[in-house]
Amino acid sequence: METDECKQLESIIDLYLDGQLSSESRSALERHLSNCPLCLRKLEGRRMLVKRIHQAGWNVEVPPHLAAKTLESARGELQSLSHSYRKWMGLAAALLLVIMVSFWFYTQPLTWKAGQI
Repeated sequence: METDECKQLESIIDLYLDGQLSSESRSALERHLSNCPLCLRKLEGRRMLVKRIHQAGWNVEVPPHLAAKTLESARGELQSLSHSYRKWMGLAAALLLVIMVSFWFYTQPLTWKAGQI
């Protein structure tokens, strides 16, 4: 099933294939690809398309302003995605802390003495 994350990452697949992503962006995309067979199929389809274009001898030059605009757009989407990951990781860490503290209190013996309540 295609998610919002899939839609965001689809716009940078070509940059990934061209080796134009930063190491952080590349890692984020590779993490997603390792868990998303749909996006992995899209990547393989694009890879095959690029291969066939090269085999056909087509050499398309991208205008510099278009390349710059595309890179800027992709970076913006990745920053938004990175923010989303940080938000969810923070929430997961807070939840884990609450569970751990609750478990600690649950496992402590009751040491109430008469008249303390």
